[in-house]
This record gives sequence, structure tokens and C-alpha cells, in this order.
Amino acid sequence: MNDPRYEPYSTPSDMSDPQQRKTLLWIVLGVGGLIGVMICSLSALLAFVLLNTSPRMPAFLQPEPDLPPPPEAPRAADAAPTIGLVLIEEDFAQATNRWDQSLSRVVDGAYELRVDIPNYDRYGLFLSDGAVANFDMAVDVQQVAGDLTAEYGIRFRQSGPGNYLMFSISGSGYYRLVRVSANTYQSIVPWTFDQRIATGSAAVNRLRVIARGANITAFLNDVQVITTTDDIATSGQLTVGVTTFDQGGLVVRFDNIAGQAEGQSLQEDFSNAETTRWSIGGATIRDGAYELFAGGGIQSWQQPLPVGSSRVNDFVLEVEAELMSGADENIAYGVMFGDGGSFDFYSLFIFPDGSMTLLLSDGEGGLLPLIPRMEVPAIKSGRNQINTIRVEVRSNVIRLTINDTPLPDIESLFPIEGEVGMIVSSGRTGSVQARFHRFHLRELPKGGQQV
Repeated sequence: MNDPRYEPYSTPSDMSDPQQRKTLLWIVLGVGGLIGVMICSLSALLAFVLLNTSPRMPAFLQPEPDLPPPPEAPRAADAAPTIGLVLIEEDFAQATNRWDQSLSRVVDGAYELRVDIPNYDRYGLFLSDGAVANFDMAVDVQQVAGDLTAEYGIRFRQSGPGNYLMFSISGSGYYRLVRVSANTYQSIVPWTFDQRIATGSAAVNRLRVIARGANITAFLNDVQVITTTDDIATSGQLTVGVTTFDQGGLVVRFDNIAGQAEGQSLQEDFSNAETTRWSIGGATIRDGAYELFAGGGIQSWQQPLPVGSSRVNDFVLEVEAELMSGADENIAYGVMFGDGGSFDFYSLFIFPDGSMTLLLSDGEGGLLPLIPRMEVPAIKSGRNQINTIRVEVRSNVIRLTINDTPLPDIESLFPIEGEVGMIVSSGRTGSVQARFHRFHLRELPKGGQQV
């Protein structure tokens, strides 16, 4: 059966000439070649973009991230607002987020940072010969536990615990460059999703930062992702750092560090914990006491959280302190106060032989002995002995009492104000561990009587 409305296709009468067919063939070939060239050019452009070292990959090439960007900054601790004078009392009998509980150590041939509490940061310090301004540093990073929104990376030009720059990534696949000033976070390059970041518990990413004067360049898995300038361009500590947000339990490992810092080699594979040039230490609450641990060559101190909650001027501080371990004769433990946030503070140290000293750190690496190291009969020497330290400050006058025995008053050159905490110092050749059984800080009213 045929449909009378249907006619088979036939060549139009005006195309029947051979010369016309030849011309048409050349036109078809020319158009096809042009299309081929365009396809090749587009392919080359796409390959260039994929391999390009520009700051960020075009959005149309990025898959949708599984998680939103991490927070801009840790959330302030849920602490009752201070009404009236500061009063902090702690016997460490119960679990609390009011105190740092974190650790840096060498384990399984890597440098491990652990933070057990939420909304907190920790850093591991390169024990350099001085402040670092210019450097080229690369490191492998691996998150082995904790929430995927946690942040970790290279933290540098640190002039105080709350003042630094940091190139970091998150376990959810984002990177950023952030400046922290007086514990206030400001992203220079905001959180940016990048599919080149390997994710998962076994994922390893290599980060690299080059800082030369005001110029900062950052690489992610050998691809340049950031080029910017540092308006401050100061020198400071070179560290690796981690930050938790709404969840604690973060564990990150750093390994295979390479590069140079102010003429010093950064080469480190962490195969020997005894010779590493990165700080070891930590803090934890255990058996009704607060334990501080520091490896060779560093001081470690902790203050109540949230940051700034222990900032006082006229005050009384009482602490019960006990030395647990340490072989070096210069290891020490005690209290610190007047901390302005730039490594400028007073520290009262007790030594194993029963001597003590009171020092002022100027923030530039210098130490002024307000009380030179001297023997104090009231101090219980040795390990496993609890010494009660009491510090009372009125303006620039420091009154010290150890085990109920007062020492002569000390006058500083200027009024004392800042945060208060506990401190240990390892000396140069060995570690130190101390326990603090009680912490009592009470701000005093102005113009009152000595108490």
C-alpha cells in the first residue's frame, strides 16, 4: 500500500550540474575544517584551564561541593557574661571546655596535632633561631579524625597566639588564606571549594607557601592557587596549625616538610622524635588535675577560656602546682600573668632544687629578671611535691607568697594588666610535666586594701 502524498527525495534540477556539485564539495570541506579547528582550539583552551595555575578554577568546571564552606571563625565559648569583677575558680574535678585540651607530638613518623575541644586552635612551632619573615615551606597534611569542617595548614608570621596568617584547607574540600589579628578572623582569600583537594580519612594533600617580603604565594598539590600581598609584612613564628569549630576531636598529621626559612633548612620527615625541631607538648585534664607537658627547648602556658576571660589588672591568683617529671636542672613550672597577647608577660618559675625566679618577657625574645634565680626555703623541692603559689598585683606592685611565706614586694616599671594562667618550661635538653590541682583568680576592686 502506498501513500499518494509521499514522494521519494530527488535532486533538485538546479543542482544537477557537475561543476556546481564540485563547488559545493569545497564549501562543505572548508566549513568542516573550520569547525575542526574550532574544536581543537576549544580542547586546547579547556586543557590549559585545567592545568592553569590561576587562583581558582572557573565555576563551570567545579562540581557542586557536598558541604558548605566552614565557618569564618571559631564560635565564642558559651560562658556566662562577666558581671562585676572577674572570678574564676577551678578544681579540675569534672570535664570542662574552659581549658585547652590539646597535644602536639611525633607519632608513626609524622607530626600530629590534636584538639579535643570545639572552637579552639592549636599550633606546632618550628624551633627556629629567630623570627621568620621570608620562607618557602611545603608539607603533607592528613586529617585522620574529626569533623570535616575543621581547618588545618601552614600558619606563619605569628607575633602572638592570636596574631598570624594561615593558608589552610578543610576536610570538606575548601581552602583559604586568613589573617587573625587580636583573635579576630578576616579572610584575605575566602573559603574556596576546589576539587583538587583530596578528601577522606586516607587523603593526603601537599600545601606550600612562599613568603618574600610583602608577596605571598600559596600552592595546593603543586598547583598555584593564591598570589597576594601582605600589608603588614612582619616577621614572626613559623608554625603548622589546626582549628576546630563546632566539634572537637580533631587529629591532623603533618609530614615530609621541605624548604628554607631565613637560611635555615626546613627538611624534616619526623623519623626521630628526639631530634625534631618542632615543638612537642600538650594540656589535658586528668585525675582531678590539669596537666601541662612540654618537650625540649620550649615554654608552654595555658589560660582559662574563652580567650580574654582572665584579663585583669588588680588581682589575686592562687595555684597549687606539682612537678611530675623532668631531668634537666633548668626545667621549671609556675604561673604567668600580665599577658598582653604578644609574648609579653610575667612568669614566676619554681625549679626542682627549690629555687625560683620572676621574669618579664618583652615580646621580642628578651627576658628581664625581676627576681634573679634564688633559693627559697619555703619551696618544697623535688618532684611530687605540691607548692601553693599566690600572686597579688596592685597597679605595678607584685606581692608573692609561696606556701604561706611572703616574699619582698616587687615594683614593675608600669602598671600590670593582661591575661593570667599556668606555665611550664622544659629547659634545653629535656621535657617537663607538671600538674595543677587548683586555680583561683579574683579581680580586686580599685583603691582597696591589700588582702
